[in-house]
Amino acid sequence: MPTQYDPGVLETFADVLYSRAKWIAISSAIVYSLAGGLLSFLAFAAVPRLLPPDSVLLTVGIIALISFFVGLEAGNKKAFNLRLQAQQVLCQRQIELNTSQKSSSVASGN
Repeated sequence: MPTQYDPGVLETFADVLYSRAKWIAISSAIVYSLAGGLLSFLAFAAVPRLLPPDSVLLTVGIIALISFFVGLEAGNKKAFNLRLQAQQVLCQRQIELNTSQKSSSVASGN
């Protein structure tokens, strides 16, 4: 028996995409910030002559802050793509609903 069409699946998928889009920007920013801060700290710890010891934490903080904004931008782009994909799914669902209503009214003779 073939699988039956269920428009509720498309709605659920669009809801999941919107839910993921809501949190992806800030989570990306946090991950980028932690990674940038940790990597810069490890680099400065591995080669201590790169900076004077009293400015390492300030530099690591600045790099982490820059990484945060880079991650926020990357997350916003990904969130936009997820919302766009959700809208495409909802559009496809609406097209299906519109065409099935027209075909059923034509079949009934209206």
